[in-house]
Amino acid sequence: MVVLFFLVFTAILGIGIVVPVLPIYAKELGATGTQVGLVFSAFSLLRLLGMPFVGALAERFGKRIFIMVGLVVYFVASLLYIWVDSLAGLIGVRALHGIGSSMVIPLSMAYVGDLSPVGKEGRYMGIITTSFFLGMGGGPLISGFLVQRWGVNAAFIGMAMLTLVALFIALLFLPRSEPSLKKKGTGFLKTLKAMFLDPVSQGIYAMRFAMALSRGAVMTFLPLLAFSKGIKYADIGSMVGAYILITAFVQWPFGKLADKLSRWKMVVIGSSIYGTLLLGIPLVNSYWLMFALVICIGIAAGSVFPPLTAIMTEIGREKGMAISMTVLQTANSLGMVLGPIISGGLMDAFGIFAPFIAGAIFVYTGATFMGSRFKLGGRRGKGG
Repeated sequence: MVVLFFLVFTAILGIGIVVPVLPIYAKELGATGTQVGLVFSAFSLLRLLGMPFVGALAERFGKRIFIMVGLVVYFVASLLYIWVDSLAGLIGVRALHGIGSSMVIPLSMAYVGDLSPVGKEGRYMGIITTSFFLGMGGGPLISGFLVQRWGVNAAFIGMAMLTLVALFIALLFLPRSEPSLKKKGTGFLKTLKAMFLDPVSQGIYAMRFAMALSRGAVMTFLPLLAFSKGIKYADIGSMVGAYILITAFVQWPFGKLADKLSRWKMVVIGSSIYGTLLLGIPLVNSYWLMFALVICIGIAAGSVFPPLTAIMTEIGREKGMAISMTVLQTANSLGMVLGPIISGGLMDAFGIFAPFIAGAIFVYTGATFMGSRFKLGGRRGKGG
């Protein structure tokens, strides 16, 4: 667990470093606003397409080798960013980066699922999601220092160095994993079909997709809403950073709680509170009120992920951990691809408040569907 914590934290920290500089980098290459969006979508789209295949291969040949291949792809992409001199080249590098991401994070979560003792899935998944959000929140903070001191290329070099550290951690300390499907004698397509026909699995995928739809909308349009209310750039940055970090810090306590309470009810209640708080964002005008509300939203969002992934761990023991986690991450990536696009269209049609109303509706719908599925699902998701 210590190895996986630092591996995920280091890899995501490297990705977080480059995210704030990419829009500026793309603009310097002549990108329009739509093309800047395409640069970001290329990463999520290739990650989305790659994960099911990676999950299937990892079930047959083990997870460790694919995590290391993914980190090598990260490293190569980090260096290619420096030499890109066209918009098409930048989109291509982002696509390559997305392929690497399809290997590292889902399979690291699958490792944690294999390690989690029965009845303690929540706290173990809380640990790994903490490392993810800490890396995501810490990366932009480091990025500002590197770019201000040494220029844009320093961010890419920083990502390359952190990726090398993660690769050495995996190479030296990550143990081999047993192929799951080969051991069980189960086919990939048969396993995938069984998962999608299972009511509990359907509820999990729908909820993860709904949360990602909502999060993609909020992360994209919260800065625009805040700016329209006269909030300064620096304050907007601190607000977004606080949202990510508070989500990280609550993972462990909510993970422990998920081992004692009904997991699926925690997800439904937490996501419903999250959706309700989203509706309040357009109503506040001052920075401090918005900051406080965003903190509460971060806590509510943080309460959802540990029980959600803990239930997926239960399913993974039956169906195959790598497939389970990669399909869960596929639902997340699909939501992150579509969320900004759908919300952007709604904003154009109805105004800046529309993405937050849509985000709440996404989450309410997901929570309602998940609740209906779990009433058919039996014992799983009940926690300790």
